[in-house]
Amino acid sequence: MAEVTREGFRLKKILIEDWKKAREEKQKKLIELQAGKKSLEDQVEMLRTVKEEAEKPEREAKEQHQKLWEEQLAAAKAQQEQELAADAFKELDDDMVTSTTEPSRCEYLMELMTPAACPEPPPEAPTEDDHDEL
Repeated sequence: MAEVTREGFRLKKILIEDWKKAREEKQKKLIELQAGKKSLEDQVEMLRTVKEEAEKPEREAKEQHQKLWEEQLAAAKAQQEQELAADAFKELDDDMVTSTTEPSRCEYLMELMTPAACPEPPPEAPTEDDHDEL
């Protein structure tokens, strides 16, 4: 019986030795893989930096182009709105008055686009005996 116990103890020792060797090999492999991972991460970071530096002029040019494009669109939209407003005013303008001025006296002067728009003769100039309200 003592011999069986010694044999079991010897096998247990062998298994423990094998387990320790396997564990050490796995630890070495893990350390190597971690070192390789660190090296690859450093390489990726360096390449990412190079890539970003290479893309920087392109990105700046694209942003500048986008800004100019938006400015042109805004200018075109403003021009279109101005034309639309002018067309709407022309359509609604029945009396064809282009400007109205108010002199210092109580008389008004209107300029018309077409003289035929106003059938009345132009007002006469005031005489000396006209009352000046000012």
